[in-house]
Amino acid sequence: MDVDVPSLISWLLSGDKELQITSLEYLCNALLFTDDRGFVNKLDTTAIINALLLLFSEDNAPDDVLELNARTLLYLLEMLDAPALRNIKIKHYKILCMRLDIADLSSSSGSELAQRIIKLLDFITSVEAGKPYFGGVLSSVLRFVRWHSEEVHADVIQSSMNIIHELCRRCEPGDKHMPEWMDSLSDLLSHNNYEVVVKKALQSLGCIFERFSTSGRDLSSIATNELITRLSHHLYKACGVFPDIRAPGLSLFYYPSFLEFATSYSPRQEDTSCKLDGFETMGFFPR
Repeated sequence: MDVDVPSLISWLLSGDKELQITSLEYLCNALLFTDDRGFVNKLDTTAIINALLLLFSEDNAPDDVLELNARTLLYLLEMLDAPALRNIKIKHYKILCMRLDIADLSSSSGSELAQRIIKLLDFITSVEAGKPYFGGVLSSVLRFVRWHSEEVHADVIQSSMNIIHELCRRCEPGDKHMPEWMDSLSDLLSHNNYEVVVKKALQSLGCIFERFSTSGRDLSSIATNELITRLSHHLYKACGVFPDIRAPGLSLFYYPSFLEFATSYSPRQEDTSCKLDGFETMGFFPR
């Protein structure tokens, strides 16, 4: 299959919706149905990647074009080696985050765009997390889960939490966005999806705590009362202990302190399967 790369790029950047869709559908289908790398080897992949990335910054690009663009970029990156990701700069991640933040999930095209961006970022961060971190991806995806988790498919939530966990593994304790991240992760501890969202949020918090610990930073700056009460809630829940000592006016997540828990909880001999999942990764209990 002969590929006229200059014409493809010209159409992609023409600003004409019909030409853009035609070129994107051609690329997308060719990548999806090719059974070898022959087609990819005929492409100037650097030029194609740069053109696809540039399309995200077009002010008037409609959501359906951008969704197809994100899908095409994902299919292309999946067929290339990791060094291809070097073409994606920090500025490109900032643009992707902007598109994710402003996506209108009340419309089908806006929802599909946002979910496709999440899938794209999930693939990228599984390979390379440095530039996505500096491009603001962690903040954007945390907002996405907090605001839209009830509106998207389950696999998109899984991908979102994968991104969050991966980026929390490399977050810097002194980052100016740390209070925002801690507030978001604390909020996700109350999510109704325990198996995916809550567990991954616990693991992500564990990564942050470890980063503080290894750098010798004081954890007290992020140990808010809200975070402690929510962690206490899940610790009690994991061990099946629900003491009836709540008082009027206290948070729904109020539970006794860890010290009270440690002195009052004695697991029965037959109850040795205390499900501590995320807490093990946070260093509260040995693995």
